[in-house]
Amino acid sequence: MYIKGVTNICYQISCATLSPKIYSKILKVISRVFFTSCLLYSSLHISSAFSKDLIVIKGNQRVDRSSIISYLKGSKKNKKSQIFSQKQIDESLKTLYESGLFSDVKIYPQDKNSKKKYKRIAIEVKENPLISDVKFIGNKKIEDEALQGEVSLKKRSVFTKAKLQSDLKRINEIYLKSGRFLTQIDPKIIPKDQNRVELVFEIFEGKKAKISDIYFVGNRSFSDQDLLDEISTKKSKWY
Repeated sequence: MYIKGVTNICYQISCATLSPKIYSKILKVISRVFFTSCLLYSSLHISSAFSKDLIVIKGNQRVDRSSIISYLKGSKKNKKSQIFSQKQIDESLKTLYESGLFSDVKIYPQDKNSKKKYKRIAIEVKENPLISDVKFIGNKKIEDEALQGEVSLKKRSVFTKAKLQSDLKRINEIYLKSGRFLTQIDPKIIPKDQNRVELVFEIFEGKKAKISDIYFVGNRSFSDQDLLDEISTKKSKWY
């Protein structure tokens, strides 16, 4: 069908009054378009066969099919099929979790056999939500901008529990460095529509720790006062 169409085009062009140089250039352009069309048709055909017959994916909303397939660990048999062992299915499951895109992943072999080699699998995923907004409440001593620059969870990023734990640790470290050892941070995750969440860090800063006294033990060559004059840490004033 394509060859016949190209032949007709070439015949019509040859009948026209064109110089050999222009005619040659037109033929080169037509050949390139024809070759590209054949490759595209072949690629789509193989992809279609692969997607419909071998791998079924359910639950994905934002993450496209090709991205999920890229995380799979399989041994290629030929261009149109792929074989998955139980070990490769387990590795694929681990890789999909480690991507941080999903809160839950399940892979079900669709063809049962004694050798535990599968051509068809079903993948069911639950995507981690997107963050619609990040807010800080109760922080009076440290500004929002300073805290926002330290956390990894930001507006329009993907929410994961691992990142949340890391951010809680980071915020706590910031307050420890400022001398507030009694700071408490309570994260609140507010569900929104379209698989989104609003993240609120509710912070109870507590009072700043004060140094009542400083002691030196074992110093013989230098007096306590000599050492106190050399360090930046000082006793807190009572007033």
